Amino acid sequence: MADDCAGKLIADDATCAPCAGLEDALSAAEVDQFMVNVPEWTYNEPRTQIEREVRTRNFRNGLLLVNRIGALAENEGHHPDLLLTYSSLRITLSTHKVKGLTSNDFILAVKINGVINSMAAELAPKKKT
Repeated sequence: MADDCAGKLIADDATCAPCAGLEDALSAAEVDQFMVNVPEWTYNEPRTQIEREVRTRNFRNGLLLVNRIGALAENEGHHPDLLLTYSSLRITLSTHKVKGLTSNDFILAVKINGVINSMAAELAPKKKT
């Protein structure tokens, strides 16, 4: 890439590739470049996982979101850690085989964002009348 500060954009049709654990985890600079795709997500230090917390209307709607993310993860062959509480879902992505982040984590994060966006009306708290 000519400009090291430029983001690495993920194509709309990108899919997760099987991980044999032979590739290296992304460097901190590469993680920063991929983060432009998922501004709703945060990373830990030393950039070995990304995370997003989503507020949910209630447990039932959170469980519905978990199931949709689970189906997506199975289809992609890449699986997040999911922590569901009554009114929130924490989604954590990392590639365990390389003990860090790979492009698969960002591809799945983009797709998870799509699921969350498609459920926005169901997840939003009910308006008080």
